[in-house]
Amino acid sequence: MNKKGRKQQNPLEPLPEIQELKQELDGLKFHSATHLNEQPVCIKGQMRWYQLDGLNWLIWFYENEIQGILADEMGLGKTLQALSLLVYLKQYLGQKGHHLVVAPKSTLPNWMKEVRTFCNDFKAIQFHGNKDLRV
Repeated sequence: MNKKGRKQQNPLEPLPEIQELKQELDGLKFHSATHLNEQPVCIKGQMRWYQLDGLNWLIWFYENEIQGILADEMGLGKTLQALSLLVYLKQYLGQKGHHLVVAPKSTLPNWMKEVRTFCNDFKAIQFHGNKDLRV
């Protein structure tokens, strides 16, 4: 029970309201050849349900050649979801090429940490310039 006397929800399971909404939207948003029910094998750790939904959303964008933004709140695992898409491209589609991640300099250490933590099969190189070169 939480402070308000309500039964606490398992953070790994979606709220009933979210499940109902997801069922209503499934026909609209997942007209895709691919819908993963489990995270890619190469990803270490356990993805939460909403991160797996985010990965499927990113795959849908990729398959339909649509650009999009993954705009979750801070701390919900956007980096992991983006890495999971790169793992999906390699593991399921056999794309073994290089990928360029463009990110604010302040987030580069976190990107490197997340690659080592969740996807150490990937080789990541941090590349950035000094302030004068970035102008």
